[in-house]
Amino acid sequence: PRPDGPVYQYRLQLEGLKSGTWRETGYEEDQPEEGWDVINRNIYTSEPADRRWRKGSRIETSSIAAVAGTAADSEFTKTAHGLITGQIVMPDVTSGLSGITSYGDYFVYRINANEFYLCASKANALVAGTTPPAAPVAVTGAASTHRVAWTAHGLSDGDVVTFVTLVGGVLLAVSLPYYVINSTTNDFQLADEAGGTVIAFSTDITSATLQAGTACTFTTDGSATLRPIQLGFELCWITERRKRKARALGYWELDMQLKGLKQEEDDSKPFKRRINTTGQTVSDDAYNGSTSSPQWLGFPPLQTGTFSFTPPVLGTPVAAEFDLPQISVTDTMVSTYLPPTWLVPGYWVPEDAPSILILTPDSADFTYHCPSGWKVLSVQSEQIPGKALWLLSITWGYQLAKTPRSAPAA
Repeated sequence: PRPDGPVYQYRLQLEGLKSGTWRETGYEEDQPEEGWDVINRNIYTSEPADRRWRKGSRIETSSIAAVAGTAADSEFTKTAHGLITGQIVMPDVTSGLSGITSYGDYFVYRINANEFYLCASKANALVAGTTPPAAPVAVTGAASTHRVAWTAHGLSDGDVVTFVTLVGGVLLAVSLPYYVINSTTNDFQLADEAGGTVIAFSTDITSATLQAGTACTFTTDGSATLRPIQLGFELCWITERRKRKARALGYWELDMQLKGLKQEEDDSKPFKRRINTTGQTVSDDAYNGSTSSPQWLGFPPLQTGTFSFTPPVLGTPVAAEFDLPQISVTDTMVSTYLPPTWLVPGYWVPEDAPSILILTPDSADFTYHCPSGWKVLSVQSEQIPGKALWLLSITWGYQLAKTPRSAPAA
């Protein structure tokens, strides 16, 4: 109360966001040499239910609203968009843009400061400007000649094409760029690079759609809000989240943990690998005659020879010491494959073990082949919430016998 009458003076403290809908109040990054990378984020927001904070989401940068798309040339326009070639964005379609999937992963090809294409893969984005995209056309292909049939295609050697759908044509893939070579009026062959070697696909292409150019096409004009993924965080998702009310009405504090494989600049490895060796000595091991062990090199290992242990006098038991180093390899990856329950610890992997599909930093599938002849030591897996994706870590072991280190007993 003031001393000059029945008047009161109040001092108020306001809590909230002066501008914007959220603010990051804490960030902590744990990026070990082995295992999954862990990122902790703390934010203050009036929108706790926003899809950006849900489990299974990734770190997004500032959204880009009112991006216009023109179906005639499949170009997107936004003044000073700030995007770079190869960046992942998720379009939130406002209207039109038939053929573009809301919240799907697309890759930017920057035409200039105000225009860009969206592509289905990073490989496509890197060459999207070679030829403008055109509407997909149904084609077939013969494995006997490795030629793609497309009546009056109008393409020339060196033009870039991409499959939108593909049935058959083993050794070819959807959403990868191919170059036209040896073209005639109604057919042509394909190569991985301009003027390169013919790709000899081993099965007929029975049904496919192929387009000139590599950018995604859409059939109606429209608009969208783009949600770019922060560079380097393409393979990191929110796996844990806790929210608590803030003092200000309608505001919340969120603690989130992201897990995955964080990518540094120019680091596009599809998985992390850690190699360890430990030793074990076996003493006074009596054996009779010659003993041998296969010699393995590389990973996956290839048998390159045989180690032989032969005592001075055959037929007489000999005491010796053996150095048995244990080699273990741990691979950590983001997998699109269900956790491989057939990989039981202690299991020796056969030559025909099924492969595992993993996700690379540019969102393309990568085939991981299990190392034949190695033993499984441990398997760990954790599903990314709401996604058909798993954080998968497998440790392989192999024990290699070396030559006896001590002289035979008298």
